[in-house]
Amino acid sequence: MSASPITIMESSHLGYLKPYEIFVDSSHGDIYSNAWRGQKARTPQDDFEGPLRDGSPVDLFSAAHAGLLVSAGVLGMVTTLLTVLAAPGPGHAGLVNLGFYARVLFALTSDSVPFLGYKRKSYMLLGWASMAVAFFVLSIVARDGDAYAAAVVLASLSAALVQTASDGLMVEYAQREPIEARGRTQITLLALNWFGASLSSLLLACLTDDASGDVTWALDKASVLRIVAVICILPVPALLFFITESRLAPSLEFRRRRYMFGRLLQNKAIWQVALFQAGAGCCLALSSVANGYSPLLWFRTIYPWIVRLVFFVLFAYALAYVQRRGLSWHWQRSFLSAASANMLLHVLQHASVVDDATNWGAVTLVWVSSVPTAIQYVLRHLPMVEVAPYGFEATTLSLLSTSAEIVHPLMMALHQHYAGPDGRWSTLTFYIALGLNVVGCLSVWFLPKQRSDCILLRHFGGLSKLAAWLLFTALVLHQVAAAVLQWPGSSLSRL
Repeated sequence: MSASPITIMESSHLGYLKPYEIFVDSSHGDIYSNAWRGQKARTPQDDFEGPLRDGSPVDLFSAAHAGLLVSAGVLGMVTTLLTVLAAPGPGHAGLVNLGFYARVLFALTSDSVPFLGYKRKSYMLLGWASMAVAFFVLSIVARDGDAYAAAVVLASLSAALVQTASDGLMVEYAQREPIEARGRTQITLLALNWFGASLSSLLLACLTDDASGDVTWALDKASVLRIVAVICILPVPALLFFITESRLAPSLEFRRRRYMFGRLLQNKAIWQVALFQAGAGCCLALSSVANGYSPLLWFRTIYPWIVRLVFFVLFAYALAYVQRRGLSWHWQRSFLSAASANMLLHVLQHASVVDDATNWGAVTLVWVSSVPTAIQYVLRHLPMVEVAPYGFEATTLSLLSTSAEIVHPLMMALHQHYAGPDGRWSTLTFYIALGLNVVGCLSVWFLPKQRSDCILLRHFGGLSKLAAWLLFTALVLHQVAAAVLQWPGSSLSRL
């Protein structure tokens, strides 16, 4: 791949002549994939040797960026509570997932159109303000009314808007890290998100006074919804005063953006990682879940929210360990080892379940599974940052995250329709789930071995229009079918 520089002298508003270089990509014969640059253009060699974009690494705990940490933690807490607190009536079960279906649209908007001068910050503020209003409305209207359904939709869309804008900002920060340390920013935000989820599980455990785990609130439900509305306001001052984002953004050129989006889908790095995401969704640990990456308990137990709370805490600690020790691991071997360990743990769990109300052996196996599940979770997210091109950060994460959800409704349907009265799967259904888990293990063939392989695919993997159309068609059909049929799964906790 070669690029021919052309130097152009442009007059500034002060009367000086400022040189600009436009790099024409001669291997493709077009100029739409190039941008005006006031400095020397980056080359693929720069990506192999250092950060993926210019700028110094970001300290998330500094005053200039701490607002993103607050937003990530509160989002994990609120989205976990949303599916329980604001569950609509039987005829509107799919409303809570509408935000998931609009993710790619929100991501394209955040990447392309600045709002009030910012590409990320303003959208996050708008999302949090709308979510606070939605929860307040939920606390004062009747559950069976149209206003309640509209508030659920508003909360779902607001959460998706916050998540997509946060993803874009996270990618921008993570790509500024050197290649040997890249992933620390990403894992830190993931851990904060699940710390918030663990707090929400603790809240549910404390306010649920029914030993069977049914959500019988010790407080009035309207009061709890108002408390959540107040919590949604907390990230607003944090984002206003403790996050710094550049106001420089290119002007929107629809034709160029449409062309580049098509090139994004054609890139082998995107559709290969998307195939891995879809196949990895067959794994038991990553698909048979109820709220986020908490376990879908196949047995009855007292206080299931406490069981999930311990799982969340162990999950967050495992993420911290991977951040410190696992950034240089071989991705394919690590994912295959974690998937195999999880499959063995689920087999032992299924074999150890008896008809007793409490089975601490099975509960212990659930807690142990949090470690390999966290490893699989991290390895599904690390390639997303590596293959995200400049200008499509949030879009890339939304496309790949949506690909990861394609098989999830099938796993949820298996549990809901074929589980026995005691919550256990039948033998045939469990064998089907194990077979799907083998498919998930085989998907490791599409997972790059390390960051350098992702960069190699991104720059030299080539383009395929057929793969782009297949990927686009599969994602559209999945979204339409999930929305019309109101499939289970794809909950906001998995945004």
